[in-house]
Amino acid sequence: MNARLHSLPALEPIGTAGVESPPDRWPVEATQAEAAAASVAPAPSLSVTPVAPVAPDDAALAARFRPIFARIAERAAEREHARELASDAVGWRREVRFGALRVPVEQGGFGASVEQFFALLIELA
Repeated sequence: MNARLHSLPALEPIGTAGVESPPDRWPVEATQAEAAAASVAPAPSLSVTPVAPVAPDDAALAARFRPIFARIAERAAEREHARELASDAVGWRREVRFGALRVPVEQGGFGASVEQFFALLIELA
């Protein structure tokens, strides 16, 4: 056997080396005085009332998007007959931010519900 392994000091059980055991009972006066000295004034509580996002009115959404839907519909048959891509229609929808329908209002969108979104998609089709 290796001689160095036998020369290691004996280990004490974990948690007992150099730790004083606490007294059975702490003096109440000292504990209260320490608590008073260590206490800091509590921070004022802030009450935050959550506000439910307000879904936009169906009429307001329709008023915003119906003119673009009409522009898209004007040339739809012509584009399909000529086999053209609807890049102008995509641009018009981008201008009125149609892609932001379902994005929450807090993040810059319209906050439309799923039902409102699909109603507008059906109208666009």
